[in-house]
Amino acid sequence: MKKILQICCLLIGLTAVSYAQVAHPAVGNAEEKAKGLQRQLTLTGDQTGKIAAIYKESTESFEKIKKAEHGNPDKLTKSGNSLRAATIKRSKEY
Repeated sequence: MKKILQICCLLIGLTAVSYAQVAHPAVGNAEEKAKGLQRQLTLTGDQTGKIAAIYKESTESFEKIKKAEHGNPDKLTKSGNSLRAATIKRSKEY
């Protein structure tokens, strides 16, 4: 009986670990993010292209910030939040 209980616990644990390893859906390149928004919001091809350009520019800006701040988490959070807010504001225009 003890072995069966241990096997069940092992299977439940492995199942939990496998579900915890799923990648975040928002992670990806600018085109993938724009395509995801296109499906969610039924955007036109033109709107999707503009959103992809905004995301690409935002990603490039964040990479520059990361290099300038040398990976300092406090400064990255502060700069990243302002960049994120500006990106959201620009994307809502379309």
